Amino acid sequence: MLIAFLLLLAAGAVNAAVYCNSSQSCPQDKPCCSQYGECGSGSYCLGGCNPAFSYNIKACMPMPMCKDSSTSFKNYSSKLGKMSEYLGDAEDSDWIYEGYTLDYDDKDDDALILAMPKNTAGTVISSTRYIWYGKVSAKLKSSHLGGVVTAFILFSSVQDEIDFEYVGADLETVQTNYYFQGTLNYTNSKNISASDTFENYHTYEVDWHEDHVTWSVDGVAGRTLFKNQTYNETTDSYDFPQTPARVQISLWPGGDAANPPGTIAWAGGLINW
Repeated sequence: MLIAFLLLLAAGAVNAAVYCNSSQSCPQDKPCCSQYGECGSGSYCLGGCNPAFSYNIKACMPMPMCKDSSTSFKNYSSKLGKMSEYLGDAEDSDWIYEGYTLDYDDKDDDALILAMPKNTAGTVISSTRYIWYGKVSAKLKSSHLGGVVTAFILFSSVQDEIDFEYVGADLETVQTNYYFQGTLNYTNSKNISASDTFENYHTYEVDWHEDHVTWSVDGVAGRTLFKNQTYNETTDSYDFPQTPARVQISLWPGGDAANPPGTIAWAGGLINW
């Protein structure tokens, strides 16, 4: 019994998760820091691999370059690659996913649904190619109800972020925000008004330039941020998103009971699963 227990302990030590962040890089045997801050190899070294927290800058595979494209998500669930099986070939899959998707085929509405079954972490789809400045738009409906959050974002491997977020408890407001290399400064958020984002399709657009970014809804600019507005005197740098990013659309449980109280309150309260 003692020997078996010791073997279990040893196995647990071998398989224990190793995390990476600004104060701890990945070890050589698990060289790549994933988007979720966990070290590993293989798929960890592909989309979302953070070179800043990996074993070294060469641990992450090169990022596939953006190209002009347009995707219709009609009958598309079978065309999505699984994030866990993606091998880095952007020619093989334009979009990959983690979570739960299904096709919605209706006489008035052909779409891809991102689903969030009870007590799950929701769903995210990601482009396999990276954009480094350019224009990206998505025609979508948000989810609804308190605690449920929909997002359309540009997210880089070093956690630069430009986003639209939709809180299900407030369907007349579209939130815009940006982050620089993972620094969670929530004061950067600004709102744009829109008619019911759950009942109505809107086209949301991010127009990203080297010196500014503009968020638009249905062709109307709702916010413009200039790089020179983001100067940080402490670091003598600009806290402006400026690294290649993937396009991501997601549905996630901001109101899950395991989240911090501030996140739950922002998301509109606990989810009624």
